[in-house]
Amino acid sequence: MKFILALLLLFPAFLVAQPVSKADSIKKLLDKAPDDISLLIEYGDAVKVTAPQELFKVADKIRLLDPDKFEGKNRPKGYMLIAAAYLRQNKWDSVIITLQKGIAGISKNSKLTLHEIILYTALGQAKTFTGDYRTALETLNFSLEKLLALPASPERNKETGKAYIFTGEVYKNLGVYADALKNYQEALTYITDPRIQASCTMSIGDVYQLEKQYAFAAERHSLAMEKFRETGSVPSEQLCLFKLGSDYFFDNKPEKLDSLFKAVSAKGSVDIINKDLYYVMAANVYTNRKDYARANVYLDSAIQIQEESGLTKDLGISLYKKGKIAESGNDHKGAEKLYLSSVAMFDSIKSLFDWQQSLKSLANLYFKNRDLDNGLKYTALYDSIYLTYINADKVKAITAQEVKYETSLKEAIIANQDIEIGRQKERNRWLIAGSAVALLVILLLSWLYKRIQRQNKQIQAQKQEILHNSRNNIQQLISIFSRQAETEALKENSIANQERLYTLNLLNKLLYEKGEDNQADIKEYLTQLSTAKEIGCVNAVKINVETPHLKLKSNLLKDIGLIVNELTTNAIKYAFPGISNPSIAITVNMADDQQLKLQVKDNGKGLPENFNLNQQRSSFGLEFVNDLVAQHRGTINTYNNNGTCFDISLRIR
Repeated sequence: MKFILALLLLFPAFLVAQPVSKADSIKKLLDKAPDDISLLIEYGDAVKVTAPQELFKVADKIRLLDPDKFEGKNRPKGYMLIAAAYLRQNKWDSVIITLQKGIAGISKNSKLTLHEIILYTALGQAKTFTGDYRTALETLNFSLEKLLALPASPERNKETGKAYIFTGEVYKNLGVYADALKNYQEALTYITDPRIQASCTMSIGDVYQLEKQYAFAAERHSLAMEKFRETGSVPSEQLCLFKLGSDYFFDNKPEKLDSLFKAVSAKGSVDIINKDLYYVMAANVYTNRKDYARANVYLDSAIQIQEESGLTKDLGISLYKKGKIAESGNDHKGAEKLYLSSVAMFDSIKSLFDWQQSLKSLANLYFKNRDLDNGLKYTALYDSIYLTYINADKVKAITAQEVKYETSLKEAIIANQDIEIGRQKERNRWLIAGSAVALLVILLLSWLYKRIQRQNKQIQAQKQEILHNSRNNIQQLISIFSRQAETEALKENSIANQERLYTLNLLNKLLYEKGEDNQADIKEYLTQLSTAKEIGCVNAVKINVETPHLKLKSNLLKDIGLIVNELTTNAIKYAFPGISNPSIAITVNMADDQQLKLQVKDNGKGLPENFNLNQQRSSFGLEFVNDLVAQHRGTINTYNNNGTCFDISLRIR
């Protein structure tokens, strides 16, 4: 069956036998033009299935003509026909050599045609059948890469699906079942041919069976069996039926196995040679369940078929199984009779292993019944068979088989390691790409950071230049006022203006040095302002500032500074004649989040009686204060309380 599947999958023309009439018509044309390469290849495709001998003749002629000299798609097709001839003769080494010769003339870096890629696919499949899984994977992966690069077409899709199937076969043989399932399922998305679909579905069921997921395996095998039945593929249907029975057997479900056999028998699609296999499987399941009565019923049915069909070895096995059941039921006489019958069967065909197994069970039965003579007799016969048949040649053959198995196992391990190395290389490529992207991001962020730093330095320089120019302008105005005072006897007014400018200049300096978002601390501002006032005062007035640390906008701070400057200047000038220890108290607090309270109080002689600020604005300073308060929608109250007291309320929002 493995050979049949190779034919079905390896070479597309094997899927459906060409009509004889078509082969005959091509043969007539070829007789008239024997040197027509295209006709020769077409005739070879037509007789692949129907006339192997004709295929061999075509292959011989193609070899003589040398397919390397063929043009276009005839070259790869010529090599495929030669390989097909070797495949029909089961010469796998020749198949591989032929395909490698066909590939030798192809440049891997060039754009390959579909028929050139098929050579790679066929080589990968052939390497799988010979156990060279590492080369098979490399070849099939290359084939898939080239197939997927071609424009979509029915022929390309079919070949892509087959390449995925072959790749799944490699992974299945390596025991990498997850990758095997992935490739089989990918194949089904490309394949439209119902026979290849059925074959792929059956392979998926095989993988599930290997993973001991018998329910899934049975589902796939059942589906594949139906597809094979629809396409009239009786041998494949029977193979799938056997696999389905195996699923039920391994899943220990004799009822389903029994139902399956009855259903199939009713349709008459199982031949007489295969029926006994299902009886034996059912008997094994019932034996495992210790339902010996039903097991014997199925074994009797199997024995009847095997006797009629001359299946000596299978008959001996069934008799041996019945003997085991009889021994389990303590029917030692029945067991003895059955064991002796199985011994005779295996002796007649010289089935070494089964013969020895029956002799051993028979000897043990005699020993159990204390029949030492017969026990020793059959034990000696068992030993003599072993010594007779296990000679040096067979030991050598067994050793060679073990070496071959170990070699295949090592190759499978190496192939698996190569797969893992390939995956690790892919992960490394992604890691390198990710690192490169991360480096680019870091470089970009570094460039942006440096650019922001340069912009900040430029802004700081501009701020410093603006402050410097503002201070110079204010200092220039102060100098002008000073000269005016000297030349025009306006010293008092000039000093007042200089103090106002200093108040503004102080705020400007504070905003530059410690300001954030055009805000500054009112306590620090008023403290520095009052200190400057104290230093410039001739009569030693002490100014106390009581205010929390509040961050206020520059516009509000500027007006508060000017108000405090005017009121303290007036107090220093008029409030303290004859007063010892003169002092001024400045208090600021928040009435709520909308209003600020400012109080300026001295311990001087106080205001005249009947003083009204709104009616008696005798100086520019008080008028200026009143205007500033009005700008902030505030109020100002004046009264005596051991000196003059100004209570001012300003709206800050």
